[in-house]
Amino acid sequence: MSLDVSSPRVVAAVTEDARRKAREARDEGADAVEVRIDMYDDAEEALADVRACDALPVIATNRASDGQTEDERVERLVDATRDAAAVDIDVSSPDDTVERVVEAAEGNDATVIASHHDFEATPPNDEMWETLEEAWKVGDVAKLAVTPQDERDVLRLLRLTLDARDDGDGAFCAISMGAIGSYTRFVAPLYGSCLTYASFGGGTAPGQLSVREVNEYMERFG
Repeated sequence: MSLDVSSPRVVAAVTEDARRKAREARDEGADAVEVRIDMYDDAEEALADVRACDALPVIATNRASDGQTEDERVERLVDATRDAAAVDIDVSSPDDTVERVVEAAEGNDATVIASHHDFEATPPNDEMWETLEEAWKVGDVAKLAVTPQDERDVLRLLRLTLDARDDGDGAFCAISMGAIGSYTRFVAPLYGSCLTYASFGGGTAPGQLSVREVNEYMERFG
């Protein structure tokens, strides 16, 4: 069961009770739910939610965190590929981590989202493009999330989005995080980004809009 990214998808990012929240988020227009395993109080509860969530396709994400070893993080991601439509792996992870997760995802027909996050800056355009190319080599969807220092950084990210749409090697997700870049949450999908992450009952990244807001703005402008 893979994730359909043939058109832009609104992803509700949740950190608890994904089974219930997925049903509610679906009613507000979400197309998928991201289960943030690393942000749950109990990782086993998160995996149970991945297995039991039937209202929306699940994207399983487990970032490195103080509460788990790297082996535990990998095993949880591998476990999640059995039931999730997609699994997110950061391209900066150790090579063996990436290989194990990608192999498990391929064996279970789960989409691989190869992601990169920069929480400090928006790199030069050529660096961002190289990051996308690296991610395309790893996964089915390349995800790039960066942090703007000013409006020009946001515009550079949106220009990159258009370039990736026209000249890229596959599906991609582009996000400019934080308050300055919050409008990319609904503009980038109009420019070719296949996923946009929205909050539902509490955000998981800077600048996230709610599922309802993202849908309203996309309908208004798209």
